[in-house]
Amino acid sequence: MSKRNLAKVVPIQSFCHINYKLHLFMYLFMSMKDFPSLKSPASEFEMLQYSLHVARLSSAMEFVPWGLISVNLSADIPLVVYANGIACQILQKPFAELQNMPADRALSSFDGNGTLDERIRAAAPAYFEYEMDEEESSRWFRVHFIPYGKSASYCLVVLDDITERKVLEGQFFQAQRFEALGELAGGVTHDFNNILSIIDGYARMARRLTDNADVVDCLDKISHSVQRGSALTHQLLSFGRHKGSISAPADLGMMIKDHQPLLSALLDASVQLNFDVAEGIYVDVVPDYISQILFNLCTNARDAMADGGVLSIVMKDDGDEVFLRVSDTGCGMDENVKKRLFQPFFTTKPSGKGTGLGLSIVYNFVREMNGTISVESEQGKGTSFTIRLAKCKCDSVFPDIPSFDDDLLFYTGCTALVAEDEPELLNILCGMLEEMGIRALRAGNGNEALLLQDEYEGKIDFLLTDVVMPELNGVRLAELFGAVRPTAKIMFMSGYPEDGKLARVRVPRGAAMMTKPVDMQKLSSAVKEVMHGNIGMAI
Repeated sequence: MSKRNLAKVVPIQSFCHINYKLHLFMYLFMSMKDFPSLKSPASEFEMLQYSLHVARLSSAMEFVPWGLISVNLSADIPLVVYANGIACQILQKPFAELQNMPADRALSSFDGNGTLDERIRAAAPAYFEYEMDEEESSRWFRVHFIPYGKSASYCLVVLDDITERKVLEGQFFQAQRFEALGELAGGVTHDFNNILSIIDGYARMARRLTDNADVVDCLDKISHSVQRGSALTHQLLSFGRHKGSISAPADLGMMIKDHQPLLSALLDASVQLNFDVAEGIYVDVVPDYISQILFNLCTNARDAMADGGVLSIVMKDDGDEVFLRVSDTGCGMDENVKKRLFQPFFTTKPSGKGTGLGLSIVYNFVREMNGTISVESEQGKGTSFTIRLAKCKCDSVFPDIPSFDDDLLFYTGCTALVAEDEPELLNILCGMLEEMGIRALRAGNGNEALLLQDEYEGKIDFLLTDVVMPELNGVRLAELFGAVRPTAKIMFMSGYPEDGKLARVRVPRGAAMMTKPVDMQKLSSAVKEVMHGNIGMAI
């Protein structure tokens, strides 16, 4: 792995950014220049004062959380005159060996570009960040150079281990990537789901106008493609929701299968994606973690198969556990790479092509779900990651949820006010309602809906409104509509998420919500739930 050496000179005014405790400590340390030289004390009392000061300071230096090294610059070659215990641990040398050692030799492991001597002799404080490769791990340090003493005759070198901070920063940036993906999807998903609803609606209308089996078969394939498109948008949105690390029992096989459209979109035509996943096996998992694990493992597998190959995802019952295996037929890896695979910042990809954080995040997510992960790989033959998770011990994870009848329901004599700013979708929605015997009043936006309900003298049983509309959004429309027609039910529909960061308009808690794209069965079930349930009351 290449070293990343980020040198930067900082003014003394910016010094306090290191850490306020270090700032105060350095004030104490640099105050030594106010004492006379030990070799020529002005008095016996002054010498005692000096000795006590040095003793206190030396004791304090052993308890600070940084490696501290004092370098004497008065000689031709800068020499180490002091190093605390942490510095000795970092440099893997005892103080007896470090004392009077040339500073460039003592700190050679931090001299990636040959400028160490120049930095030690610099007149102004400076620092740089450096990645140190070790046999078992990779560590990041911020190395500070602080001149002190009369005529800046000494330099204090501070070794600040920032590995944990770097890992947290990397995880934050990774989370931002997923959130950005979700926001990108959220920005187009409303219009995209409207389009899917229109395509599915016209396909359904065309199916009623023909008895030709070939035409019906083509229309069924259109509807199936709409379902695939809808699943893809929902999966894209899931990467930006970040609901926190709250685990819950879930059908892991079903959850993995739900990711198939998005994972397929990650791969090009030269990679064959195979699924062999058992359903009905419940595991206590964090859904967002499963999404990111699959995304990272499949992305790495794709990159390992530059010339194409087979990516297999297998999930099976294995006694008290389930195992999830993601395998590829790519380039594989040697033993040295395997040993460091889960280390933060370790990557075999070219500079700019990878952060080296994907697999470390996978490892941490699996561990947080009380699971284990192992890897098998052979150069030229491919790689296989196996994750093992404990099954839920409960007999029944979820209660049975009653389902609606498949037959369409009829509500002769009912009236609905429909507000939707997409004209084609408005026509399709009203046509579906009319098939159920409901009279549909059509409004192209919120303001038009208010005028229409004011002019209509009869009873309106429920309002069906899009959430995001120009001029007047659906939530505000529902408030105004409910104020004048308090007995009417209200149902929202939207292609955006109904809550979280990606929601464009907040929908009241407990309100009836129908997600787009809308098909006949979804609309029929939603109308039945609103008309016969306790949800959808005026707000």
